[in-house]
Amino acid sequence: MTTLFEAEIREQPAALGRLLDAGREAAEAAAEKIRGRTVRFAVLAARGSSDNAARYGQYVLGIRNRLVAALATPSLFTQYQAAPSLAEALVIGISQSGQSPDIVAVVREGRRQGAVTLAITNAPDSPLASAADTVLPLFVGAERAVAATKTYTAQVAALAMLSAALDPSAEAWDELRSLPDLVARAIEQNARAVRLADGGGGFAFFDPEALDVTIKALDGRPLAPALWVFAGSLTSVQWELVVSVPGEGTTHSFRSRRPGCGGIDASTFLAPVEAAAAEPSISRAAASPVGPTEAPTPASAPRLVRPTAAPVTGACTPTPTTLCLLGDRFRAEATWRNPRDGTGGTARALPLRDRSGFFSFFDRGNPEVAVKLLDGRAVNGAFWLFDGRLTDLEYELVVTDTATGARRVYTRPAGSLCAGADLEAFAARGPTL
Repeated sequence: MTTLFEAEIREQPAALGRLLDAGREAAEAAAEKIRGRTVRFAVLAARGSSDNAARYGQYVLGIRNRLVAALATPSLFTQYQAAPSLAEALVIGISQSGQSPDIVAVVREGRRQGAVTLAITNAPDSPLASAADTVLPLFVGAERAVAATKTYTAQVAALAMLSAALDPSAEAWDELRSLPDLVARAIEQNARAVRLADGGGGFAFFDPEALDVTIKALDGRPLAPALWVFAGSLTSVQWELVVSVPGEGTTHSFRSRRPGCGGIDASTFLAPVEAAAAEPSISRAAASPVGPTEAPTPASAPRLVRPTAAPVTGACTPTPTTLCLLGDRFRAEATWRNPRDGTGGTARALPLRDRSGFFSFFDRGNPEVAVKLLDGRAVNGAFWLFDGRLTDLEYELVVTDTATGARRVYTRPAGSLCAGADLEAFAARGPTL
């Protein structure tokens, strides 16, 4: 089910488009008023998330317009009744509702002292709007969710519009016109949930055929009064995974620390031993590009998830212990061992998509290892193999290219939640194991 918060996140591209269309005239009117006066510095008054937008305003006005910009101290105007001199200032009040008394006080005092005053608000009939010379409405509609989404990004965009209107070149407006599309693309890159029929699942950042983060939840009772949550990584991009139990306020956030490494949480989701287990549910996951990684990742690697070379076909035949990947060209098999008691065996295959799948060690509802294969030949002439672990047991993964007979063996020791990425696996030239 889509939450109100998510729905308003997805409204941002359209909201920014409306602001750019309807708000340009107001931004240019404010710029014209500023140019007609002697303005030597800017003071931005805001609270909460609007204060973060004001911080952006300091940078954009300083970098693009060479205007010294400072954040106001509203208590000087209200509690202490000691307003500083605002002569030759541009005073900007930023408030989604326009109701904040201390922000209104700053703008009202600036106007009384003869400063140029501007209100950036979603409520053009608010006290803040009435206190200012000029109003730049946000045009985003009512915002009901907490925390701020579309009103915050619109405030940032409004400050960028003011900066663009003060800039004699057209370059800034050209950049702003691309903003709605860029935001829409960023939203669409949010992870898609993929559920494994028998338990566990994951998220795909770029292509639903290729998982990037995997997850499973186990009932740790009666060994401990808690639910155990494992997260595994199949990507070289940075990610965050937030897990929650429906109806409770408890959450746990997993963050990627380095490529190939996941994590385990065995203490956040406490539950009495005698109680029925709640099922943790994934509420959010998000990814963003990272800098240099330990693996030799090509610069475009995070986006290259669809085959771009010749069609991939092969002769792999699925079995209960064999995963067939990338058009059945690659065969993946795994064995496992528990060094604590010496037990081990052959892992069971849990097919998921053409480019990714799982292995389980004990039962189908408990995936332990995830495998992903991508065709990266257009980048570096090789297929890329990722494996991610949802276990701290030792395992060995064997992957065979049925078209060439090349074989790769990956041994992952016990006691770790880090697996790996081989971006030179099955290269057109070079040694194979």
